[in-house]
Amino acid sequence: MKFIAVRFKFTLFVFLLIFTFTNFLYPGIVEGRIHQDDDGWHIYRSGAFKLSFGTLVIDHCYPSIDGREIRPSGVEFERSDSGGRIEYMWEAGRLTLILSKINDAYTIETRLEGWKNRIDWIYPLAGGQITGADEFYRQGAGFSGPSGLIPIPAPIVKLKFADELRENAWSYDSYLFTGLISHDNQTLVISAFDHTNYLHRSTLYNRQHRFGLIDRHLDTNIIFFESGFGIEGIKPAQDTLTLPTIFIQPGFEPYKTLQLQAIKMASSNQIKLNLSPRYYYCSWYEFNRNFSEKILDDMLTGMESLNIKPCAQTIQIDDGYCWNGEWLKSNERYPSGIEKVVQKIKDHGYDAGIWVAPFMVSSNSFIFKDHKEWLLRDLSGDPILEWENEEEDVYVLDSSHPDAFSYLQRVFRTFREYGITSYKTDFMDWGLRDSKMVLRYTPGKTSVQYFNDVVEMIRKEIGSESYWLGCISFYQPMVGYADGMRVSNDVGDEWTDISTRNMFREMYCNQFFNNVLWQNDPDVLYLRDYSISLTEMERESIALWDGMIGGTITTSCRFHTLNDRALNLWRFLKPADVHISADVPFWSTRDSIYVVVREYPQLDSKSILFLNTTDYKLTRIYSIRDLYGFDQAFCYLWLPDKNEFMGHRSEVKITLKGRECQLIYLSRKNEPPSNSPGISGIDKHK
Repeated sequence: MKFIAVRFKFTLFVFLLIFTFTNFLYPGIVEGRIHQDDDGWHIYRSGAFKLSFGTLVIDHCYPSIDGREIRPSGVEFERSDSGGRIEYMWEAGRLTLILSKINDAYTIETRLEGWKNRIDWIYPLAGGQITGADEFYRQGAGFSGPSGLIPIPAPIVKLKFADELRENAWSYDSYLFTGLISHDNQTLVISAFDHTNYLHRSTLYNRQHRFGLIDRHLDTNIIFFESGFGIEGIKPAQDTLTLPTIFIQPGFEPYKTLQLQAIKMASSNQIKLNLSPRYYYCSWYEFNRNFSEKILDDMLTGMESLNIKPCAQTIQIDDGYCWNGEWLKSNERYPSGIEKVVQKIKDHGYDAGIWVAPFMVSSNSFIFKDHKEWLLRDLSGDPILEWENEEEDVYVLDSSHPDAFSYLQRVFRTFREYGITSYKTDFMDWGLRDSKMVLRYTPGKTSVQYFNDVVEMIRKEIGSESYWLGCISFYQPMVGYADGMRVSNDVGDEWTDISTRNMFREMYCNQFFNNVLWQNDPDVLYLRDYSISLTEMERESIALWDGMIGGTITTSCRFHTLNDRALNLWRFLKPADVHISADVPFWSTRDSIYVVVREYPQLDSKSILFLNTTDYKLTRIYSIRDLYGFDQAFCYLWLPDKNEFMGHRSEVKITLKGRECQLIYLSRKNEPPSNSPGISGIDKHK
């Protein structure tokens, strides 16, 4: 019996030793967890944690600082029904995570106390191993993306050549919204809602091991996820760093889940789109910087001579009225001065708009000549030169200099006094410079904090009654300030990947926050048939797209030079007085034909735009039920000047040449679209 007891004690000792060792290496395998099989947070004894939603799992997560897992001297945790608290402790302080579920969303709150070293990036969630995700939504930092729904890359199982290895390792950064999506559309959307202090970034990446000569065979391929904030080496004043909350929204449809997250972000930032959608003229895309007061006078006179006065809210003066930085001193192209030019525009019945690039400083401006201390400097102490050309060099304004900041404040205050009610602020990214990489006149803040000081001031000075379009900007720090945001590259007068197709992609992929955070801006559409390379078909595709999608509608074509068909197309695009976004029913399919849908509840009808973004002919067949929600509908081919009956159908066959679009009107009644409503369902002649 004594021998048996000894053997039992020895066996128990070995078992406990194995249990402890295994628990240390693989905490999720052996340790108990609350609601192990349920969705939500799970905390391991080691301090690692896990988030599950259906088949989507982010496992073995931990906080990291500057790419390294923190090494605490001790870990304490307290579980709760919605998640729990984890405290990672060391001699000088602690890092605390609070994992919760608030209503239907999972959250991570983070507080860091007593950290002595400067921090570049801190990730409350790092090293998370992803399972169950087949694709993800990635969003660029702002203007021009790249954004889109991307299949998670599948590795090559067996290589033939060693140089194929470079295709197997990847990393994707994502910013305002990030989505993880399973094969059956279970979705997790990750965002922060507070963007006043730090840039938020999420990254999806893989790590592989291979074996055999030339690493021929795949061994493992693990997908990782991290989400955190750029601190830029700025130490908090109170030795305590509280980060914005990370919100993780679950859902069962990717587009609707992203849109729900956008709605919550808008609510958190008290966003109310009270100003009417934009429908206006911009001076840039025909004359560039050569637009002048004389051209404006001729245009205003020509517009008055038309039988039907063109519908347009605003005439906006773009770049070229002064040297960049010298905003209140107009050049020889505007001899009357901007204040009198604004009055001319208003006297003709239009609102006046102005282009300003707050952070640009020309070498010909008074700032460069008299106030070089206002210029942002690199780490060597030299002013940062961003552009060089024969006419001028262009530098970056340091908004941390109190006099430079006061000057910008005076610029926007003066423009408002002139009566300007529409503002396009361009090259905003110049003002968001990582504080580790520059020398500020007044140091001590992150790039986002300096940027926020400026945009908060601009919003206050121009007033809530003014429409503000942000251009070439990061998205995050403009949330809650801008009424409109450019999401794409400039649309040039040729159909190219970098301009036109970039616009279609970014507008389509980011449609879920259009008219939620702000009105998305697709840049300009072209109506003229002179001095342009775009064909009539291409011009019509861009115009109908802009009108249908619900973004801003902008042209740089002088109305009095246009033919009747072009003028009719412009009137056809007039938006309603309220913000309306098109639906995108096939958003998750990533097809080369984009489909957008506008609904007219008062008419019990819908319009559907089919756009072929490729250079080759495509044919698709769509069921009326998928497009309209009913088995059959009366179908009409809808154009600005006519419509053609296509029959009472249960499906439509669409054949489009490359770059062509087709607008179809669907109705349960045998009634064609009226000649008077435009694309938004309002009277296009009013």
